[in-house]
Amino acid sequence: MVNDGRVLKGMAIAMVAALAVLSVPLLALGDNGSREACDAQQSCPSAAMDATSAVAFREDWREIWEDHVWYTREAIIGILTDSASTSETVNQLIQVAADTREAMRPYYGDQVDAFYTELVGHFTGAAEVVQTLKAGGDVNPAVERLYANAENMSALMNNMNPQFWKFDEVNAMWREHLDLTIQEAVQYFNGDFAGSAATFNMISDQGLEMADMFGDGIMNQFPDRFSDRACVLGL
Repeated sequence: MVNDGRVLKGMAIAMVAALAVLSVPLLALGDNGSREACDAQQSCPSAAMDATSAVAFREDWREIWEDHVWYTREAIIGILTDSASTSETVNQLIQVAADTREAMRPYYGDQVDAFYTELVGHFTGAAEVVQTLKAGGDVNPAVERLYANAENMSALMNNMNPQFWKFDEVNAMWREHLDLTIQEAVQYFNGDFAGSAATFNMISDQGLEMADMFGDGIMNQFPDRFSDRACVLGL
């Protein structure tokens, strides 16, 4: 499932010298089937002129997280192997951060700019962990900063959406993402390539959950702005 030669997708701006993010190709989109099933049963209302399709919105978020985890893995491997493609991975991870920001902007306006800054820090912090690991240094300080950054992102998300992005729940999701990503990097560094690939598969599955946390949280907060919500939220 993992093709470690694929071109990498968008990393954080401040990551020129410190590239080593953690994540990888993500999951296959699972909602095309949902869309077809809903259409076949005619159980979902047709989209209003000014409404966003909930099915399409969920798919968009899953695509963002596919890129997030895929290009993170490519960055990890690029850093650890001194790959010439790492600079392109950085560009792709930058795009991931921008795509995340713009998917949130219609609902939260300029509040998303602070979140974007922290998401860039997520990528650069992951890069720092991987580079320190490769250099044989003490990774603990960098890891602590990475988890502190996750708390910052969780707090910003909770501020934007207090009801559906509860801090403890969101932070637990970010921590799980980081736990798995660090595990993936350490396994690859130690030459356990099969183990690293297996961990990536877990990251891909968890990435779908991250995507749905973002997308479903927005749809629940702004129900009037979406059509066919019953198809994806089980309402």
